[in-house]
Amino acid sequence: QALVKRRQEELHRLLAELFAFTEKGADGLRNRWGYECSFDAKATPTQYVGLRNQGCTCYMNSLLQQLFMIPQLRDALMAARVKRRRTIPVQRLTDEELVGQRIVLHWESSTKTEAQVTDFDRRTGKHVIKHEGSSSNSSDEVVMDLREARPDKKEMPVVEVVPPPKRFSPQVAHERELTQRVLEQVQRTFCYLQWSEKRFFDPRPLVEACKCLNLNYSVYQQNDASEFCDKLLDKLEAALKGGPQARELQMCFGGKFANQKIPQDCEHRTEIEEPFIKVELIIRGKDSIQESLAAFVEGEMMDGENKVECEKCNTKKVIFRRTCLSQLPNVLILHLKRFDLDFSTFETVKLNNRCAFPMRLNMKPYT
Repeated sequence: QALVKRRQEELHRLLAELFAFTEKGADGLRNRWGYECSFDAKATPTQYVGLRNQGCTCYMNSLLQQLFMIPQLRDALMAARVKRRRTIPVQRLTDEELVGQRIVLHWESSTKTEAQVTDFDRRTGKHVIKHEGSSSNSSDEVVMDLREARPDKKEMPVVEVVPPPKRFSPQVAHERELTQRVLEQVQRTFCYLQWSEKRFFDPRPLVEACKCLNLNYSVYQQNDASEFCDKLLDKLEAALKGGPQARELQMCFGGKFANQKIPQDCEHRTEIEEPFIKVELIIRGKDSIQESLAAFVEGEMMDGENKVECEKCNTKKVIFRRTCLSQLPNVLILHLKRFDLDFSTFETVKLNNRCAFPMRLNMKPYT
């Protein structure tokens, strides 16, 4: 109010410049900001940003926060270039040419949906579209004015036409687009976690993009965090392939197991290395991480009928066989197997027993 009274002309000039600036912005940019002013601001600038739970997505939120807190990985993902499909504005095609075309709709909430244009009604000037994944039932079809790009009683999207791919089959091109969409939404989520002034961020677009991971259950239901970790890292590795960040995931999480066979009465020891991203540890009956790691590298003696033939001696030998860690990664992921099989009911049960871990973990005994 004081500013209006003292410098009314300057205020009007400032507002005019702001309106002019937003008018010059592209339609897609104005609809992809996805930022809402609210009272959910952080108490201090240094406070961390949370992720809104979509109901049962704590498995996803917890892993994303852990990945975000790895500076090397965070910087690599945010610096990666998202490879986008070639698209053309809907205005370049006539109404008749749009029939049969594949379109992508960019919604104000930063989500994307794809659809097929199936028909055009000359009388109303509107097109009939069928969204991806819908059934053949005609009730799944939506009538929309693609020129205005505004379905009835819904937010207004930006519509682009996806021409047929030249180098790949449509199916391969679609899979590549889904992979790039996961990388794009991970980048967007990490940007908000790092620079947002709000206490939390809603990662719903990322949850939608993760549908292509084909988890055991719906992404909105509780899933195994280890399964989600494996499939998310696979998608990110595929999205980074061919770029300068292609090796970042392996440099961060890549380690090696050593599958050893140690004969008891000869010196012909064999060792085969196997790459790994995470170490799965049994915690049933274990009180600490150290006990679980000790059980992991414990090994077994192959004796009696289980003797193994020595390739150089050409005779069966008593062999001690074990798996240990031959090369540690920069960041070691330990997966605690809290879901186990109950042999009395043959059902999967969750183990809630305590498993202690130290603030510093000496891995030398397990190598």
